[in-house]
Amino acid sequence: MTEQNEFAEAVRSLLAAHYENVTARNAVSDTELGFSEEVWNALGEMNVQGLVFPEEFGGLEASVEDLAAVLAEVGRVLAPEPLLDAVFIPGFLVERLGTDEQKTRILNPLSTGELKLALAHEEYGSRWPGIRTAATVAGGKLTGKKFPVAAGPSADLLVVSAKQENGSLGLYLVDAKADGVTSVSYPTNDERRGAEITFDGAAAELLGTGADVDEALADMYVYAQILQGAETVGSMREGLKITVAYIKQREQFGKPLAVHQTLQHRASDLHVLNELTANLVVQAVETLAKGEYDKKIASQVKLQLGRAGTQAAEQYVQMHGGIGITFEYPISHYLSRMVAATRTYGSTEDHLRVLAESITV
Repeated sequence: MTEQNEFAEAVRSLLAAHYENVTARNAVSDTELGFSEEVWNALGEMNVQGLVFPEEFGGLEASVEDLAAVLAEVGRVLAPEPLLDAVFIPGFLVERLGTDEQKTRILNPLSTGELKLALAHEEYGSRWPGIRTAATVAGGKLTGKKFPVAAGPSADLLVVSAKQENGSLGLYLVDAKADGVTSVSYPTNDERRGAEITFDGAAAELLGTGADVDEALADMYVYAQILQGAETVGSMREGLKITVAYIKQREQFGKPLAVHQTLQHRASDLHVLNELTANLVVQAVETLAKGEYDKKIASQVKLQLGRAGTQAAEQYVQMHGGIGITFEYPISHYLSRMVAATRTYGSTEDHLRVLAESITV
């Protein structure tokens, strides 16, 4: 077993111990925080949050393939801990753009789980890839409104996009509890947490020098889209595993559902669909590992996940029958999460449009 697999296996054991059944997961998701501080701290002790950050800033400096393997385990059990939204996505921007002092101050506690971030970039009326930014900074004070902010309710520090005084786009660090910051939290359809955050003259610290922000955000989206794909593949595979186990166990007219060839063929087709999607994500992760941020590859991943993930989740529910849509049974939660994933970082339709526009004749 490789070190990558060993680390992912350790994460799997930790998450399985806490989310061994849907009842345990639902109990955590129903809390105000929406995830378990105990699990978050345990992940921090393993340095999961610091997995890909440099050793000099408290991380393990592992590969992006290691991170993808860990996220697949998160997706497998639908763990509600917001590793992507509270750590790796905003942390990517801090590592890319921050000064050495900012990296030391932020990435060290981020790597141990002591600090949670959130990226406040999108605004009302925005649609990927053309995110509109009306928020502004003048005299070190930030004004504007951001929505939706994934993992916003649990954030200690916000990474906020706003127009600099020279008119260009900048990223700013804002204390989530500072004066002039008002946050309204809400549960999402997939039982995560988001926020609408209003800034009214909040103190803001420029991240880095304020240069190269557009390029960093473009690369961040590619990073987020591909890694979200890795998490979703974990959900797709586990959803199929649960479904196959169900049709083997559930009897109709004295025989297991699995004896019906129609269901056998559907399960076989779903397995092929899962593996095709997983292979595409693996190839995309490999491009990230090479330091390549290819928008076209990321859109291919999102398009495949949008189609295959939705199709698979719907089939899982249908093969369960009525029980599949109930809150007390796990497969309905896989449907919610997998469909929600197709609507973040650009919808399926958005990515189809991007790919169509990239075709030259």
